[in-house]
Amino acid sequence: KNNIKKPTIGIIGGGIFGATCALILGKYFFVTLFERKNDLMMETSLGNQYRHHGGFHYARSVETIQEIQDATRPFESFYGRALVPIQNYYCVSRGDSWTNGRKFLSLCDKMKLPFKLEYPPETVVKRSAVELCMRTPEKIFDYETLKKIIYEKIHRNKNITLKLGTEVTNVSLVGTGEKKIQYISHNRKERLQRFNYVVNATYANHNAFCGWLSFARKNIQIQFREIVILKINALKNTGVTVINGLFPTLLPMSAKTPKDHLFTFGDALIARHKEPKEYSHKKFEIWKKKSKTRWESLRKRGVRWLPILKDAEYKGSMFTVFATDAVSKIYDSRLTYITRHGFGCYSVLAGKIITCVQIAEEILKEIRSN
Repeated sequence: KNNIKKPTIGIIGGGIFGATCALILGKYFFVTLFERKNDLMMETSLGNQYRHHGGFHYARSVETIQEIQDATRPFESFYGRALVPIQNYYCVSRGDSWTNGRKFLSLCDKMKLPFKLEYPPETVVKRSAVELCMRTPEKIFDYETLKKIIYEKIHRNKNITLKLGTEVTNVSLVGTGEKKIQYISHNRKERLQRFNYVVNATYANHNAFCGWLSFARKNIQIQFREIVILKINALKNTGVTVINGLFPTLLPMSAKTPKDHLFTFGDALIARHKEPKEYSHKKFEIWKKKSKTRWESLRKRGVRWLPILKDAEYKGSMFTVFATDAVSKIYDSRLTYITRHGFGCYSVLAGKIITCVQIAEEILKEIRSN
């Protein structure tokens, strides 16, 4: 038995989903994690609002709420140290929401989502602009702590090889059933490596992998978005999300350092800069460099619900990519999908970060049963 060779797994993409797959699969197999940046979690895992979802955000998708609830325990037992409690409020916009207060309350009761009807001060939320407001126990995750946990776990696991600054340029099937990954290493040398299994966790670049192997492509909608970083001295450790529709969200950036009073601010309308038909990393990087902030327009629209934005000081922007399965738009859902291509190849299209551990465990279970 000791002579049986452990299967090898190549994972492409060092965001939270790729890194978590490496950690969980690396308990049983030899894993190589490829990431083109010189650090992990530098793309969409960095460029988001760090919400640890409780389900409230998806007022029209019971399926998404259910997935979040199922994923909560696995995520918290694996990454719980990164979670930070905040005072978190959800408001239903008055008159122009895709849901209404009565329906939202009914959904929260049906799905057993814990809340308390309560408003933050009038300086934070304009009561006349919202139909109801509830306080929820939803947390945020501290990005730096989450990354630290990942590196600690990687360094403790001898089965994981981390290849940073390494761009995968092609994947092909070999007659023996192995997969050949071609890549450019950090010292710009072209190399290749063979694996028994491959996991594609490249998010917006999902279809490039499918193209290399002639697998069916997913109908993915791409958005280039802006997340604004603000300093609001008058506000501490408080988050507000206006739902359900094209509304704003204000969340603490890291409640571990509330004295900095830093917040992320997004808006589902003005913060969407571009919607290209296909994702190109090169075009995205060029767009990021050339992008100008829309903060003044965001503020002007946002104060309608959140008067606190008048006191906000603009500190910068994160320009990020957002990729969703086209079906999600119809049902206002954000599910995480595993595509089983066959030939020992899997693709993960991430929905919510909270699902990363559960998804990795699902892939592990399948590979172990082969």
